[in-house]
Amino acid sequence: MSMPEENAPKTRDTDQVLPRPDEGARRPERGEDTEMGAKLKAAMKEADLSREDLAGEG
Repeated sequence: MSMPEENAPKTRDTDQVLPRPDEGARRPERGEDTEMGAKLKAAMKEADLSREDLAGEG
């Protein structure tokens, strides 16, 4: 007879566990671009778009 999942012992040794954030990672300051943010700004500039162009109304 198998054990129901909710009664199974808890473990962190499975593939289903989300990785913990890197403790040494630095979070960007407010207003400071991340790598993805810099790429997005460059792509928007190339496409001649601004944030206001993409803002939805309502």
